[in-house]
Amino acid sequence: MFLRVPLFIFVSVTLLFAAGCRDAKIATYRVPRETPSAKETGIAPAAEATSLTPDPTTIPIVWQAPPTWTPKALGTMRKGSFLIRGDDGSEADVSIISFPGFAGGLVENLNRWRGQLKLPPLTAEQIAGATAELSSGNLKFTVVDFVGEGPAGPTRIIGAVLALSDETYFFKLMGPDVFAEKSRPAFIDFLKTVKTR
Repeated sequence: MFLRVPLFIFVSVTLLFAAGCRDAKIATYRVPRETPSAKETGIAPAAEATSLTPDPTTIPIVWQAPPTWTPKALGTMRKGSFLIRGDDGSEADVSIISFPGFAGGLVENLNRWRGQLKLPPLTAEQIAGATAELSSGNLKFTVVDFVGEGPAGPTRIIGAVLALSDETYFFKLMGPDVFAEKSRPAFIDFLKTVKTR
């Protein structure tokens, strides 16, 4: 009886040891190195950076940005996106977005911009007095210039709204008050390059 127990233990340990000593197969795999996306880096790919529009077949207008503006990666809503840098390190953002139809109306959209600057909303009559018209070729822009407060202090939005037959485009320059005001002439010249196909 006592001999059977040690024999059973010896056999069990031997079998376990033998099973553990089998050669394990080592497999190696080659995984391609991940390339950060433009969304992660904030830098537009070369093809995107040099194009005037995201996809010429899906947008009815074209434009030509000043050479000093740096193209940025396009988001899901942006048809165009640029960074303006000043000699003193100041930066302003230029965005171009569009919505179908009248996109809720001029008053609502301009008041949305005012809300970004912590400014109170304006009535339709007040909006009419705060806008100017800019004609370029067969296009008419409604232009505004709002100054308020942003995360980093006094901030300015110079914006333009372009209503086409079935779509409304919003062009917006936003940045520090003084720098955005200094960038206004280039922004207005930029609007004048916008043309329909």
